[in-house]
Formats: sequence, structure tokens, C-alpha cells
Amino acid sequence: MTTLAARAPVERFPHLPPGAATGSRIDEDACQRLVSAINELALAPGEWPTVLQLLGRAFNCHYAAAITTTPERDTPRSLGAVGITADDHREFLRTWHKRNLYGSRCPTRQAGAVVLGSSIVSRAELVRSDMYRHYLAPRAIEEVVRLDVLHECDRSQSISLARTRSSGPFTDAELHFAQTLMPHLQRAVVVQARLGDASAAARSALAALETAQAPILLLDRRGRVVHASADAERLLREADGLSIGTEDALRAVAPSLSARLAALITRAVGACGEPGTSGTLRLPRPSGKPDLTLVAVPLPPRATGPGAHHPAVLLQVADPSARANPQRALLVEAFELTPAEADLATDLLAGLSVREIADASERSIATVRTHLASLLAKTGTARQSELVRLLMRLPRTPNG
Repeated sequence: MTTLAARAPVERFPHLPPGAATGSRIDEDACQRLVSAINELALAPGEWPTVLQLLGRAFNCHYAAAITTTPERDTPRSLGAVGITADDHREFLRTWHKRNLYGSRCPTRQAGAVVLGSSIVSRAELVRSDMYRHYLAPRAIEEVVRLDVLHECDRSQSISLARTRSSGPFTDAELHFAQTLMPHLQRAVVVQARLGDASAAARSALAALETAQAPILLLDRRGRVVHASADAERLLREADGLSIGTEDALRAVAPSLSARLAALITRAVGACGEPGTSGTLRLPRPSGKPDLTLVAVPLPPRATGPGAHHPAVLLQVADPSARANPQRALLVEAFELTPAEADLATDLLAGLSVREIADASERSIATVRTHLASLLAKTGTARQSELVRLLMRLPRTPNG
């Protein structure tokens, strides 16, 4: 198998044979444009079509495609394709990816390798294959080279370039040019992958906030709201004791309370290199509902310094009038409750008394107390108040 490991980039790029479209050699400016486009991939994944188009021109290829998949070649995803439509490429991945002669014959990847398709499968064998007859031949995909850009424990990323047989096999100069491009491609996709991982972790963290029973707000160093959980957004829309003022800053019902709220956040942020400290504040509500209790918790600073919109404070809002409402199915599964016991748990969380539950369900108080005794035993609690506290601490699921 013809495999070339990536080397350090050189100052000047090797010239390639004349391109089919222009009849002229690939010049240094074109190479530099290609490298610049590759480098932009790190922060702009949407630039894959541009990079693939430039690669196609550089290698005299009418087809170029990039995919990411697992090392086991499962769940492939198209990053971009040139020479075919996006739907066509996705259809290829669905139908032929696992049966791809090149991939199945050479499943082991080496990051930084440039692999000729002809070194994996002979032309005689290729033209006899179903993949060639049904997919490759109708699209004039005959001479193929694969760039194995990334290969990690959880993902693999590669670029395939192809041209017609009449364009001739890939030359040593072209393979070395691909080898020269490889470090640039690797840097771009590694940065892109790490940024994607960080973004996914951030989304997961924000989704985790939604499982909290209390409204959660993330604030920056100036006290502006960076993120609000769904419960917090509802609370802010109601503007009953806490709302959004100018420049996305929080405000209370009175200027004096707004000043105390700002001081609470400032103390949590910290100053002059000193870490912030936690604090609490009670806010009255115009509606007459029980006061809100705010708890401000400092968040670790970024190693690179404060950002304009970087979360610096976690603000948790305790609303005594809000009722915990864990998903009924979660209660049943967690404690092996019967439907009647699950209904009782839900009613207790809603603040109903045993008599009110009995009247609403048209059951005797004795029957409800029997269910309550079973509920206490299954949850390992001794008193009704202890049971309610336990149920209130249960996280909510997205369906809750």
C-alpha cells in the first residue's frame, strides 16, 4: 500500500502538472490561497466546500469530499462535497460507506497518511465491484487518493479526491504536495474538533441547568445575564420581584434593593485578583407571594482572563411558591411505586394535605394513609415532611 506520512511543511510548494481546466501549472499564489483557506477551517467549519473546491483544482479532480466517522467506520457524516450534491454524498454514505472497497480493504488508518486507491484495490477488481458499477462509474470516479487527516480513539476524518482515468494516475509530485498540505489540514481539523468538543460540553452543561428545581441565571462580571434556564426566563418575564433592566442587568422592585443586588453580584465576582465570595439576598414581590431568595456563587475565572460575556456568577433563585414537579415516570422507576402511590407523591408535592387528596380522589382517608405508609417505606423516609423534601430534591428530566 502506498502510504506517505506527513512531514513538516516546506517553504515552497512543488509545482504540479498542468491543470486540465487552465492548461497552466499551479503557482505559488494558488498554493498559498489553498493553505489560507485550510487554516480558516479551524474557526469556520462552513468553509469545507471552499477548501474542497480548491483541492479539486490543485489536483485536477472533479470530485472531492470530506467525512468524519468513528474508527470503526460507523455513523459517517459528510463535512462537504464538490462534484456531487450534498444529498448524493449522504446517499453514498448511507448505501456504500460500510461496503466501500477502499475502506473495508484498508480499515486501519494512520493520521497524516496519503493513500492511493490503486494501492488498495486493483483496477481489475474495482471495475467488477457493485460500488463501481452503481456509483463510481456513473460519476467518473476512477483515480482516487485519500488523505487520512485525523484518527483518534473516538473519531476519524478523511478527504477523498478523485478524477477520471483519462486524467492519469496521481504523480509523485502530487502525492508530495498532498503530504506538504497535511500538517495544515491536521492543525485545522484538530482545532475545529477541540472547539466542537468545547461547544458540545457547554451545551451539555447548560442543558444540565434545566434539571435543577430552582431557576438558574449565569451572569458576567458586570451582572448582565449570559444565560437563563427556562424557569428563570419565566420568572424574569413575570417581573415579580426580579426582572431585566437596562443593558441586560438584573433589577429588583426598588432602587435600594437593586443596589443591594448589584453589590451581591460584585462581591461574587471579586476584584483586584481576589476571588469572589458567595452571598444571599431576599427580594420582596409586588404580588404578595413569598419573598424570593437569591444565592450568588462565584464561578472559576478563565485562564486566559475575563471575557466580555464569560459567565462569572451563578445566581440561584429560591421561589417558595414554586412547586417541585419531577416526572411521574421518574418517581415510579426510582422507588418502584404503584400508579396510586405515584399519584399520591405528585399530590403531596403540589402541597395538598391527606384529607384534600382523599376528597379529590374520592377515597377514604384510611386508604390514602395506607398508600402514604407504603410510600414512606419505599422511599426510606420516616415522616411526610421528610418524604416531601426528598421528592423536591429529585432532578427533572427534559420531559418533566
